[in-house]
Order: sequence, then structure tokens, then C-alpha cells
Amino acid sequence: MGRSQAALFSEVSENLSSLRAGQRAWFWFCPELDDEQPLMVVRSFQKPPSTDAIRDALRALSLPLGGSLCSGVMSVTPDGTLRMGGPGLSGDHLGRLSRWVSHNVTTHPSLARLRDATLVDVGPGGVVRGQHTDPSLWRGIPALPVRGGIAETASRIDKIKPGLSVWFWMSTVGPGGASFLSLGLERRDPDGTAFARQVTQIRRQLPKPHTAPTSLGVMRALADGSLVLTTRDDAQAALEILHALLADHGEQLARLSGARVVQMDGEQIVTSRQLRPTPVPDLSHLDAGLAALQGNQPVWFWFCPAHGLLLDADRGTLRAAASERNRDGAPSLNGQAKRSPKGWVEFRTRRPLPGFITALAGWVAQHEDAHPSLSVLRLSRMTHRDDSGQVIARQRDDDAWAAT
Repeated sequence: MGRSQAALFSEVSENLSSLRAGQRAWFWFCPELDDEQPLMVVRSFQKPPSTDAIRDALRALSLPLGGSLCSGVMSVTPDGTLRMGGPGLSGDHLGRLSRWVSHNVTTHPSLARLRDATLVDVGPGGVVRGQHTDPSLWRGIPALPVRGGIAETASRIDKIKPGLSVWFWMSTVGPGGASFLSLGLERRDPDGTAFARQVTQIRRQLPKPHTAPTSLGVMRALADGSLVLTTRDDAQAALEILHALLADHGEQLARLSGARVVQMDGEQIVTSRQLRPTPVPDLSHLDAGLAALQGNQPVWFWFCPAHGLLLDADRGTLRAAASERNRDGAPSLNGQAKRSPKGWVEFRTRRPLPGFITALAGWVAQHEDAHPSLSVLRLSRMTHRDDSGQVIARQRDDDAWAAT
């Protein structure tokens, strides 16, 4: 193996290791290369790679005559696994990657970041044609907690002892669309300068526009081990985020159960609220509407980020249910939903709601485990149409769906 290949092996390992939860990167790999060769190139999404840099990296791959080149974008999910999307990716490609990692992980441990990766075959227009994942391929590959991922965050929360404080930032919709929590140690960063830079980096990865609740403050443990979150942000919004985190990652973030949120104004306490367990919501009222969409039948819809989704074949029934649910007048959207010939659901409306698709993806992410029939809504899009049915504007956010 030449020096260029040795350097590329080290570079791939370093780039995989440096990726934080929610970040993305470009990738290229050649499945025909043998196990002794670096068959993959990874480049950060922070800035587009130059043509020369790509050419040099691909030259280092030593592509064989007639060899194929797979390429696309990888994203790090909140649980630390990689989703790699690109045209033509298959289960055979996943098996090839796992064999390569197994052969080289002892020498290059950071290649274990590829453990449990999902390959997504993306067709024209961003349509997902297939997803490939197989945990059995990665047996014997160690699990590495990704920086900023939920496993690392959970580990840090479990280590908070009485007297220890950490900075926190959280949102119901983080990088990739799911709920998100980031921590920073206060004693190493007493004025929060370093943590502020960390939050700025996270915000750059958020779906645009970002209208979901966020909360920033300090988390500390009391003598009995329970947690208190002190913030200048709205206490109710913080509780909403905590509920979302427990719904998404309850087993790992169990210590957040029963946490207390204290909202401050200067040195004065505005309110103190304790997190109470919430039952899994009953979404059986959506079954008929979701079945209709699955069967390519149109339905009327109403969606409110604060109150969820309603579907009904009868417009009058939907209006009555929406009026009963939305007594506080929270921002909402209504119209007709229909599955397109390409498989995704189109939400048609006469007026737009900024961030609708991003909010819908986050809502589906919170509830899909308990209600798998919501999967028909994956990669949904919105069209804003005039009275004649002409499209005025479109809205999509495939990145938000990537984490659901």
C-alpha cells in the first residue's frame, strides 16, 4: 500500500471520527477495490470540496479499470448511526462496506463509525426507491458513541453528580428533524463562550425555517440526584421539549424523567414546573385516513405543530374536530392530502405555513414507533395552489425526513 493510500486511510478515519450528530458529509466509494485498499472518501459538508481535492482523493482510491463509483451524502442521526443516500445504493453495497470495515477496524478503529449504517437508494427528484440496513452484518464491530449523539449525551447526563453543572441547549426539532439535546461542561467554560460556539454550529444544521421550541440554560443535580434545568426561556416550551426527548429516547434519557424546569428573569424566579409522565397518545383516529392515503384515495387534512394531525374523508367532520382541538388558535394548516404517483403524499393548501413539512416530519418522528402506519407520510411535500389549482409555491425538506 503506497503512501497516498495510507494517508487516505487515515483521512477517512479522521473525517468519520470528527462528524457530530446532525452533521453531513459527501462520500464516494468503489465496491470493486479489495479489503487492503481504502475504498472510501469522506469530505465534510462544511464547505464544498474543490475539484482538485476531489480529483486527488479519487486518484488515491486507485479505481480499477471498469470499476464503479458510488457517491452521495451521508448524515449522522441523533443516535449516531450513518444514513448514506445516493443513486443505485444496494444491499450488496452495504455488505461490501461491512466486510471492508471488519477487515480494517483493528488498525483503523474509527471505521467503526460505519457500524449499522443505512444505505438509501435515491432516485430522480430525491424520491427514495429503497433503504438497506442489516444489523447482522456488523457483528463484532464495536459501537462508538458519536460526538453530540444521544448515546454520548445520555452518558454525560448519567454522570452529573450533585454540585456539578452543565450547559444545555435543546429543541423539539434538531439537526435531521428529531428532538435534540446538547451539553457542555460549565466548570471548563464558566461564561459559556465555548458552548455558545457549539450551539451556533448546531443551529447552522437545523431545518430552515426553524420555528420549533428551543431552550438554553444550565442543568444541575440536587442532593437526591434529581435534575433541575434553569433557563430564561419559557418553562412550558422547555417541558414540551423534554417530553419530546423522552418520547424519542426515553430508555437512554430516563434520568430526565421528573426533572424540574425553573424559569428565571434576572435573579427572580418566574415559575417552577416539574416534568410529569405523559401517556402515549392514541392516534387511532388517523387509521382510516392513513389507510385511504395508502390506497391512493384523497383525504382532507388539518395540521398544527402544537396539536398534531387530523385526517378525514369528510371535510365538515374535519372542520369540527379541528375547531375543538385548536381552541387556543395556534398556527395551523388545512387542505387536501393525496398520494402522488411517485409514492410521496402531497399536502395541497390555499395558504402556506412556513416550516410545515419540517414540523410534520418532526411530529411523525415522535410518534412513528408507536404508530407505524404514519410511515406513509415519509417524504411528504406541500403545494400552495390558487383557486384555479395552479401551483404558486412548493415546500419540501427531505433532510428533515432523513432522521425519521
